[in-house]
Amino acid sequence: MEYKDSSVAPIIELLLGDCSVQNLEANRELILRFIPELRESIGMKQHNPYHHKDVWEHTLIAVSKVPEDFNLRFAALLHDSGKTRTHTTDEFGVDHFYGHTQASVQIAADVLDRLEISKKDAKEILNLIALHDVDVDYDGRTWQRLKREYSVEFLGKLLLLKRADVLAQHPQKLGSRLADLQTLRVDLITL
Repeated sequence: MEYKDSSVAPIIELLLGDCSVQNLEANRELILRFIPELRESIGMKQHNPYHHKDVWEHTLIAVSKVPEDFNLRFAALLHDSGKTRTHTTDEFGVDHFYGHTQASVQIAADVLDRLEISKKDAKEILNLIALHDVDVDYDGRTWQRLKREYSVEFLGKLLLLKRADVLAQHPQKLGSRLADLQTLRVDLITL
């Protein structure tokens, strides 16, 4: 983890320390000082069968569920930041966030540039965010393509981010998604 400006040390130290939901919430103003783009996510309900928390709460849970790795935790912190820009509600009252991944990547790129995060770290963080919502299954072409295009280390991080994202969603909707991610992890270990 490299960074040029020591003024960003507090957010880096936070993300490399205790990332329990309680500690992240206790440090909300610190996070928002460095990433004001996240302020709109606080209280933004997600009226959707897959979510039972607002965007901010979902984000904190996701961050708390990834291991201590700056790039992984930063990606988790920003993975849904684009939802505030892409929110729509259909005629049945269900919220959708079409294109939120691309919006999140753009927000993250601006944040990472502003904080002067190294190009190497920024590239990994942006790729994690870009791929966090991609549907992958063991037998599908997408997983085979990802295995050709990315390192085992990166794919391991991606699966950890996807798992954290799933764990932060509605418990009744977990279904086979965690088992599917475990199957992908086993496949990755055998490479």
